[in-house]
Amino acid sequence: MKKIVLLFSLFFVFNNISAQETSQKLSSKKYVKSLTSFYATEMNLSSEKKEKLFNIILETNRQLNELKGKLSKEQKSQFNQTTKEEFIKIYNLLSPNELLIYKKLSKEKEPYKAFKS
Repeated sequence: MKKIVLLFSLFFVFNNISAQETSQKLSSKKYVKSLTSFYATEMNLSSEKKEKLFNIILETNRQLNELKGKLSKEQKSQFNQTTKEEFIKIYNLLSPNELLIYKKLSKEKEPYKAFKS
């Protein structure tokens, strides 16, 4: 029984550390730059649009990084509002064709931004 409790405790600790590292990674400039470069290549974006997209995603990911762990109802609302505001900024930046490509790619590359209910 003690072994099971110890094993479960170790799993919980390592899982929690991994989640924190992932959260920090998603808001790092290196990660966002890589993600933005991927989007820019797939959508053939100008360097100006690429830079603006980088800033939008970096700002959003940093805000979402503050909302980590189990989210309360209020935090879920804040999370959803933040991702909605990001999408509006991106909507205003990209052409309709670029936006279609972005929506498809972002579902694959950024599943952590899915709506929280």
